[in-house]
Amino acid sequence: RGPAPRRLSADFVPGLDCQYTPMPEDEGGWDVESLLPYTPPSWVEVRGSSRGSFRVQCEGVDSIAGLQWLVHERLMLQPNQGVRLSHWGRECRGEETFRSLSLQTGAKFEMALLLQRAPDAQLARVRIACSALRTRQYAVDAATTVLQLKTLIESGAKEGDHRWYDHLGSPVDARGCTVIAAATAAGDAKAGTATVRLGEEFVKA
Repeated sequence: RGPAPRRLSADFVPGLDCQYTPMPEDEGGWDVESLLPYTPPSWVEVRGSSRGSFRVQCEGVDSIAGLQWLVHERLMLQPNQGVRLSHWGRECRGEETFRSLSLQTGAKFEMALLLQRAPDAQLARVRIACSALRTRQYAVDAATTVLQLKTLIESGAKEGDHRWYDHLGSPVDARGCTVIAAATAAGDAKAGTATVRLGEEFVKA
């Protein structure tokens, strides 16, 4: 029986983001996934049967568990609701990373919602549902009173706080009215008309 195989190190492959993976005795191997250069996705597309399609920005997230959290926050789901993601017909596990799945920018996921046990956590926010308004989210703590919460709701409604999502899925917070379309009509001195800016304002309540 010959000598044990020589154990290589990353120094032998300059310029590559790679690592040596220790194997059982008398065996050696490379982590192939880390031998190839990889750029994580900046955004992915998520589609659900009842929620439609939307984009999710993946900045600071590198795992399926992190993506599930982003989707949960984006949809403002209840604590007892979970998110199941599938990619190319295969259900993704939370511990899987973007690198292990070779995900690229624009990757598509199928989403399904499920019921789960609500995690034990300190109160950090509440969501107010109203027939005349979209669901709103407010940062609170265990010491927040009902009067303080009502004040937050009233202030946000009066000042027109709202949020838009652009075509890349990035949230944009706005206050007051958002002009959807605008045009300027030049004034006419002979007709005695002044310059007028025409537009349609819309508040996403």
